[in-house]
Amino acid sequence: MAQCFSPAEITEFEKILSRERIDYWKAIANDQRLATWRSRIKCPVPVDDSHAILLHEWNFALSSAFLATLQPFELSIRNHMHSAMSNYLKTDHWWGKHGNNKWEASDNIVGNYKEAVNDAIAIASRRAKGVTSGGVISELSFGFWLSLLGPSYDNPNSHPYWRQCFHSVFDKLGPSRRKDVYFDLERIIRLRNKCAHLDPIVKMDLQNEFNHIIYFCKKFSPETAKWIEDTSLLPGLLNRDWISALKKCGRLIGSAP
Repeated sequence: MAQCFSPAEITEFEKILSRERIDYWKAIANDQRLATWRSRIKCPVPVDDSHAILLHEWNFALSSAFLATLQPFELSIRNHMHSAMSNYLKTDHWWGKHGNNKWEASDNIVGNYKEAVNDAIAIASRRAKGVTSGGVISELSFGFWLSLLGPSYDNPNSHPYWRQCFHSVFDKLGPSRRKDVYFDLERIIRLRNKCAHLDPIVKMDLQNEFNHIIYFCKKFSPETAKWIEDTSLLPGLLNRDWISALKKCGRLIGSAP
């Protein structure tokens, strides 16, 4: 049976990926959940080095597509939450306080994320514009926005932000519970981190994960959800068209059944 890669290419891939990593992906490729994938590309069992590398390439493509899909998602959710906090606290600098000619994290922020805000302020201060609200907001991580949906910000006596502003951000499909919004977003961030850290995602139900992103996005911005649906590469990568795309690159054996 023809190989996806020549022996010389596989030798080079051992230098790029390491023998340990290729063997790791061979084990993944043998997983029962990938039986359909093996059948569609005429992959031998047990899986050889060539097809393990091909699966790794496929994981690269999927991860890249998810990361691109989540860029407008992350921009949209942070700007919606930022707007809600700005309206509620009557300032777009709700994240900070200014004194002695410097900015620092506001008492509106609780726990370890005060340090994250201070780090964002430090980065923004090195720019030509200096510290601006947009400059600080753009430096705050996905995890920061998730933290604002945690129980610390659902305290009516000190930080009532869920009840006073965030609940109305996530009501476009009807009222939502804070815990549900938190865990829905946490699930998306876990997937994002898997993609960013080169972890295997090929054994996951990726269509379901994409559907979850769209569903959650509709809770706070149906317009963003539509934009993602119209532009994301994932639907094409998750259907049979990806076989034709890879065959054009000379990487597949046989024909799609």
